[in-house]
Amino acid sequence: MKGNFLKKLFSSSNKNFKMDILAIFITGVILLIISSSFFGGDKKTVEVETEVKEKSENNNTNIETDIEKRLSEIFSQIEGAGNTKVMVTLSSTSEKVIAKDTRQERNTENGENSSSEKTVFEESTVSIENNEGKNQPFVISESMPQIQGAVIVSEGADNAYVKSAITEAAEALLNLPSHKIAVFKMK
Repeated sequence: MKGNFLKKLFSSSNKNFKMDILAIFITGVILLIISSSFFGGDKKTVEVETEVKEKSENNNTNIETDIEKRLSEIFSQIEGAGNTKVMVTLSSTSEKVIAKDTRQERNTENGENSSSEKTVFEESTVSIENNEGKNQPFVISESMPQIQGAVIVSEGADNAYVKSAITEAAEALLNLPSHKIAVFKMK
């Protein structure tokens, strides 16, 4: 019975029927290709997002104190400078660039009279395990706070040569113009 049906189906007298079957098959293949492009797998990318660290008085104080201590030590080594104290001001906080894993899924639904598209974004922080076995965010880069100005008080600042040498050293170390550096004699 099956053999007779297939023979009749593909006999030369049913050419229109064969063309209809072929057209339906080709249309089905095209629909499969189109649907796989719209409903295909999830797109997964790793993006970099800047996360601004909240200003922590303790953290910035430690950075300022460390910078001031190191500068005081180096400036006091300048001949004639004597005892030196330094104060710097920071114009911004530190900033960390943290890796983010972003997954984007797009679904398109086609109805008879309309179509709709739905996009879902999921984002998570990429983390790594530190030496202690704890997970922490993967930091791509970290920028230190920018120094806005400096005040330097030195025992030998009444000497023009010493004052000039301290100013030049501060310009070189802090990458600041001279008008943002003030050098005074210590009392």
